[in-house]
Amino acid sequence: TGFNIKKVQPISMVLIAIIGAGNVGATLGKAFAQKGHEIIYASRDPTSDKIKALLASTPKSRADTIDKAAHDAEVLLLSVPWAGAESTIKSIGNLGGKILIDATNPLQGLNPALPNTTSGAEDVEKWANGTAKVVKAFNTINFNVMADPNFHGIKSDLLIAGDDAEAKKVVTQLGTDIGFEVVDVGPLKQARGTEAMTIFWITCAFAVPKWGPNWIFKITRR
Repeated sequence: TGFNIKKVQPISMVLIAIIGAGNVGATLGKAFAQKGHEIIYASRDPTSDKIKALLASTPKSRADTIDKAAHDAEVLLLSVPWAGAESTIKSIGNLGGKILIDATNPLQGLNPALPNTTSGAEDVEKWANGTAKVVKAFNTINFNVMADPNFHGIKSDLLIAGDDAEAKKVVTQLGTDIGFEVVDVGPLKQARGTEAMTIFWITCAFAVPKWGPNWIFKITRR
């Protein structure tokens, strides 16, 4: 059947709650905003200096508590450290069928935090008690690539996995908007593979052979 390189019609502006304002959340928030989407930075302390600095550098953005941001937004992006993912999702409660992009990686140092019979994305879906349409995305890419996915005219691939076709259409367009070639790798359980790819990427980038962060996975076929 081959790989499913996604092509969809453009969607209108989306209100996105960024839950986790580290390198990944901050970079994606700015990238989405630059393409016309509205951003809510969700934080336990939305008046912190860190959040204020993000707001100053992100057009069409505001900040709010995690609960309020999750309630208001159409799409949620989860980019907190893995150790805080469960408590964050459970604190929100019912997500009302909203799209939840899981950009986390279940890591303990450079080692997987979960057995290969499940994935972080499947845990996120479980913690949301089936009230969210979870799509795994942005977890195999370094934040500097999120800021600029172009490699000498070649678009970086964005691998997405999920069980809801309409949710994947929205995530596909969001990824396309900010410059990625989006590749649908199948159902949510395929996140088991993409999360393993992240460990390989980190090892090659920073351990052996220390390639640094400016390289990507790229799917080609014939």
